Amino acid sequence: MDSGLRSVAGAKHIIELILSRRMVTKLILGNNTLSDDGCILLFTFLSSPLGRRYPISEISLNANRIGDRGLAAIAAYLVENTTLTELFLQDVSFDLFSSGAIADHPTELIHFRLQYCDPVYACH
Repeated sequence: MDSGLRSVAGAKHIIELILSRRMVTKLILGNNTLSDDGCILLFTFLSSPLGRRYPISEISLNANRIGDRGLAAIAAYLVENTTLTELFLQDVSFDLFSSGAIADHPTELIHFRLQYCDPVYACH
């Protein structure tokens, strides 16, 4: 997706695009501004029975202004997820407990990349 998907409206648009397709395996959503609210809506959908029908193996959310609440939604999505193997997060702001919430969930993740985070926690 290109830039311009913002907050809840952007997440709704992404969900509509997903629902309009039979198969979705990648969500490349870098350089948008989904923020926590958009991320929560998107990952609540992806965690639902309808959302789980899509075997998404890669999600990239670089530069989306995601914080603690958005990371919590991502962590909830990882519970019992068996298809996601790559998760890329860059330029996010969080506390160390939020990042641990993702790392603590047993998943099929093979690649989890967290780069250029809030400078307080220096994640490079």
